[in-house]
Amino acid sequence: MMLLMLGFGILLGYQTFLLRRENAGRRERVFAFAVTGLVFVFAALAMHWPEGVNPNRAIRLVFGPIQRWIEAK
Repeated sequence: MMLLMLGFGILLGYQTFLLRRENAGRRERVFAFAVTGLVFVFAALAMHWPEGVNPNRAIRLVFGPIQRWIEAK
């Protein structure tokens, strides 16, 4: 978790540098930091609860009926 926080700290520093260099407006900054924050939360969840972010159930829910239909033919 410490490496994740360190990595995102470096990423936020570089992102801030780029946004200041390009004279980004408030809207762009809020959007950039919100996306970075959401990615951080997702990464932290994936580290502590890997089965919760695993897409296998969703894939089976979507493609399970299609697979059964193909196998029935």
